[in-house]
Amino acid sequence: MSGLVSILLFSPDVSRPVTQRALRSIEKYADVPYELIIDDDKSPTWTITRAINRSVAKSKGEHILIFNDDCEATPHFLSEMLKVMESDQRIGIVGCKILFLGGVDHGLIQSPGIQLYSDGSAEPWLRCPEDDIRFNHVREIMGGYVQGSCYLIRREAFADVGGIDEVYGRGMFDETDLQLRMMMRHEAWRWRVMYAPVPVYHGIGGENTVTNSPSRLLYEGNRRIFAKRYGKYLAHHKIQNSQREHLRSMWRRTLRLRAHMPIQVRALIRKVFPRQVIAQQGSVLQFVLEDPIWKKEVAFATSFLSWEDTVLDLGCGKRITQPNAIGVDMTLNPQSVDIQGTQRPTILCDVHSLPFREGSIGYVTSIHSFEHFKEPSQVLREIRCILKAGRYAGIVIPRPDLTPDRPDHIYKYMPSTFAALASMGFDVVARDDCIMNWSFGVILRNG
Repeated sequence: MSGLVSILLFSPDVSRPVTQRALRSIEKYADVPYELIIDDDKSPTWTITRAINRSVAKSKGEHILIFNDDCEATPHFLSEMLKVMESDQRIGIVGCKILFLGGVDHGLIQSPGIQLYSDGSAEPWLRCPEDDIRFNHVREIMGGYVQGSCYLIRREAFADVGGIDEVYGRGMFDETDLQLRMMMRHEAWRWRVMYAPVPVYHGIGGENTVTNSPSRLLYEGNRRIFAKRYGKYLAHHKIQNSQREHLRSMWRRTLRLRAHMPIQVRALIRKVFPRQVIAQQGSVLQFVLEDPIWKKEVAFATSFLSWEDTVLDLGCGKRITQPNAIGVDMTLNPQSVDIQGTQRPTILCDVHSLPFREGSIGYVTSIHSFEHFKEPSQVLREIRCILKAGRYAGIVIPRPDLTPDRPDHIYKYMPSTFAALASMGFDVVARDDCIMNWSFGVILRNG
């Protein structure tokens, strides 16, 4: 590692206890050469966007660390982030694993990189344990962003995109806008945004929270600006509108169709809405109720998924794990429904001999299918052949005591036995219960 890191900290009052804790943690744990620049401007016209640009102009470091004054560092946080940054010259930003500081959620993960929707809204805080296996590896962020509480920027990339856009004023969406401009720069040299599993604590509940009225107005105004700029880009990366808007559109479509529905179907809508997905095939309506257990299993199986991956869902049946994924099944299902309720064609083929080119698939999912395969080792060899080097397969299998009398379950696996079978050709990078006493999942890497 080489070069100086400029740490930028912004606080209206450096003497505040929270700011002092942040400064002490930097002094204690920053283990590479650095300069510290503190912006304590108390002017009523102060904005965070202008302050960042001004502080970057003053700084001398090859890399710039934005560090909130309500954050607390952990051992080796800076060297670990710098290690990821220097692993590839195309990396423009490295974020970290943001943990809650204080309160009932202390130590839980706030954000390991945040998914964005095309209306500018984002997924909520995770509140999962710090050692969650899904977030203990370096990964690239696509169609989302790393949280702005603490992130490392390459000076060259910052200058290349013109710095922080000051249209966002006092903050919110400023760092998100910066990261998306890096991702969209140009194909010849698109800057990458990375997540590093480096823990940093962050307090929630200060002036920047969106729950109070002034901040809420600021959030909504900046969200509209952001959505107008990047809505099409996010939609292109398969990030759809927020669940609220999705349910509203489903309800409007349902109202239009109600006049043509039998009374029994109308009663079903009243009973189960909004937990339903409605799909129309010709004049036939199919109602596929959302299964919360399946949703959790999909979340585990796709935990290492990158937005740019071509996904193959092996043994998909009537439900496909991802929008626009390729569904494959051994029985004829001309139309299946994906996780967003859209009908997708499926491919009928023998999973023991998959009709795809070698190294053509970026990610494979298989949920409650391997127990049906006659030769699971051959299916694993096929997956390894078509999967790109270094990419992942997420497999979910029911526990054997769940279905002891089902004749179509040819093999019954325990987590250890399936992991041992898969380890003959893959690296087993994660293994855990998806649903306690119901199913377990394994993440395999094609080494």
